[in-house]
This record gives sequence, structure tokens and C-alpha cells, in this order.
Amino acid sequence: MCALAESASAEHLAPLHARALAAHAWLTHIRGDYQRARLLAEQSLAGWRQLDQIGNSPVALNVLAFVARQEGDLA
Repeated sequence: MCALAESASAEHLAPLHARALAAHAWLTHIRGDYQRARLLAEQSLAGWRQLDQIGNSPVALNVLAFVARQEGDLA
């Protein structure tokens, strides 16, 4: 029964984890660590994809866009 409760808890926390990764990515971008920001944003997107909720990822997508711009990738 404990394993079932842990599984349910992990499922409940997954969206919060994806959101936290995106927020961390944004703050990391502001600090100028673009490589780390990209990694965190990609992890956030992967979390949203796993939850089949890609529409909840605007912060992560914006971070990736800002990082690309900072790195001169305007394509």
C-alpha cells in the first residue's frame, strides 16, 4: 500500500516539478548561465511531454527562445 501511495504522490508532484524546472531555467537565464538554462528548460519540456501537457510549458519555451537569441541563433 505504501508503494501505491508513493506512486500517486509522484504523479501529483510531476506537474509541480516541471513548473519548478521552468522557473529555475528562467532565473538561471537571467543570471546569464545560458547552457544551464537551456538544460533546465529542456528538462521541463520533457516533463510536460511525459504528462502529455505540452501546453503548460510557455516559460520553458520562452527560456529556450531567449537563450537561442543570446547565442545568436535567429533562425
